[in-house]
Amino acid sequence: MPLVSVIMPVFNAAPYLPAALESIRGQSLQDIELLCVDDGSTDACPDILARFQAEDPRIRVIRQANGGPGAARNAGLSVARGRYVYCFDSDDLLAPEALAQAVAEADEHQLDALWFGASSFGDAEMRAQRPQMFTYFDGEHGPTETMTGEGFLARKVAQGQYRCSPCIYLVRRELLETAAIRYPEAGLHEDNLFTFEVCLAAQRVRELPHKWFRRRVRPGSIMTSRSTLSNYLGCLVGYEGMLSRFLRRPPSPEAVDAVHELLELMKSQALLHLKDPGVRSAAQKPGALGTGVMRDYLHVSFCRQLDHELATCTEVLSGLAGVLRLLPSGSVPTSVTWPAVGQVDDLWIERDVVMLRGWALAWNQQAVSALLVSDGVTALTVPLVNAVARPDVLDHYPDGDLGCGFVASLDVAALSLERPWSVRGIPACGGHTSPLAMGATEVPNRMTGHVDQVRVRDGRYQAEGWVLLDRCQPAERLWLRSGSLVVEAHMLQRVERPDVQACHPLAALDCGFVAVFDLAAPPDSAMVLHAAQPRAAEASAEGAQPMSPGCSAAPGSSQNLQGDRLPTAHGA
Repeated sequence: MPLVSVIMPVFNAAPYLPAALESIRGQSLQDIELLCVDDGSTDACPDILARFQAEDPRIRVIRQANGGPGAARNAGLSVARGRYVYCFDSDDLLAPEALAQAVAEADEHQLDALWFGASSFGDAEMRAQRPQMFTYFDGEHGPTETMTGEGFLARKVAQGQYRCSPCIYLVRRELLETAAIRYPEAGLHEDNLFTFEVCLAAQRVRELPHKWFRRRVRPGSIMTSRSTLSNYLGCLVGYEGMLSRFLRRPPSPEAVDAVHELLELMKSQALLHLKDPGVRSAAQKPGALGTGVMRDYLHVSFCRQLDHELATCTEVLSGLAGVLRLLPSGSVPTSVTWPAVGQVDDLWIERDVVMLRGWALAWNQQAVSALLVSDGVTALTVPLVNAVARPDVLDHYPDGDLGCGFVASLDVAALSLERPWSVRGIPACGGHTSPLAMGATEVPNRMTGHVDQVRVRDGRYQAEGWVLLDRCQPAERLWLRSGSLVVEAHMLQRVERPDVQACHPLAALDCGFVAVFDLAAPPDSAMVLHAAQPRAAEASAEGAQPMSPGCSAAPGSSQNLQGDRLPTAHGA
């Protein structure tokens, strides 16, 4: 029996496959088997695999019709014989010492899984187009003490460093068999549910700081291609599986917040893909998403939330009075008088940020650094995120610049001096300290609710909204935040909110709340409260007067603009 079974799905990766194969063949640990699953490749991959198999008896090639990376990985798992399993992609690289040191560490501490670090590489063009992908694995990693998988999951999510790639950990095969863990085979992004299940099932895990895995960022991979139905279906199936696992066998209290956050992240990824008109149209076709009552329900909920988000975007920007100008580099908003031609083609909300996409032509070929947007009261400088080639615009404006397209971001809170409030619940039992007592200027970075409005009643501030909490730990206090101001509010009443439950299946029906707080503003919040205090003074004793209406921000993400791909592709 080999020490490690390396499972490598292969699909049309001929330019990168030899290097990936050599990366595994060159491991200092010789007692391995390399299971290459050719998932219906139509390029030179079958020939390359045949040549390497003839040269190395440790390589075994499995051929099947195209079924996607989940089906290919499962085909490898079904015949794996190693004590440990390592999943690897056909376009990436692995440090020569990785498997030997990982096995030694796992054996010494009797681990179910061992995580390690990673880095990304690619050519200059990809680095310019996708800079965020080259920092995806950045951050502090290990070494950690031995802990449960749930504890590890909670820690990594809290640190903002949880990564679901199966290429950054070694897992004991016995754990996969005992817990019946397999990859979902519908759609893409199969690693989300698989790694989630591994974390919840593992009893002993550790992490090492070594950046052994090297991910290749390249055109045509899953992460750099345009959204397809397979992307959306994979996220939908992943969300369904994670939610089912949560309801069937709830995690320990230390991991509940992390699971909630991962579910929200998975939903935001699903909504990202569903925003593509082609994806949404394809998803409406009978049988496109498979079968199942829960899956149908989740799809309808996602569609409703997306419709609400788009309506919110329209409402947020409807008050901007149509003022759109360009700022030459180095100028200030008050000095802009020269005209420009432009248009906003698309907009969406990404947490508390409105993302705008469109095009703009600057006269006199002046360099553009920002957009100028006004709501009739305040002029805002909207930074450009990046320029986009728009040859379609040049058909109408031949004198324009090819790179006249833009993506820009606008803070929703900046649209008004009365900033929207955010909320986080404090469980009734144990261990939580007010962030004000700790001198913090903001709530922990996890949005678990929304404040719809703040009123003044009987000399106190009254907040109304909703919050997602562990059903076993109802909140008696809430943290509310407005900009840099953080206050502690006390729960007065729970309110039924079926509208929230429709978008958040984990939410309790009575997730709505009415809470009160007293405001003793710290110095750094004076600007935030400057516009709100006069209204507070005008509030009558007989009733409540609105002070700070909330602004609903549904999670989303930036759009992918690459070409379509018909077969089910592989590669991160």
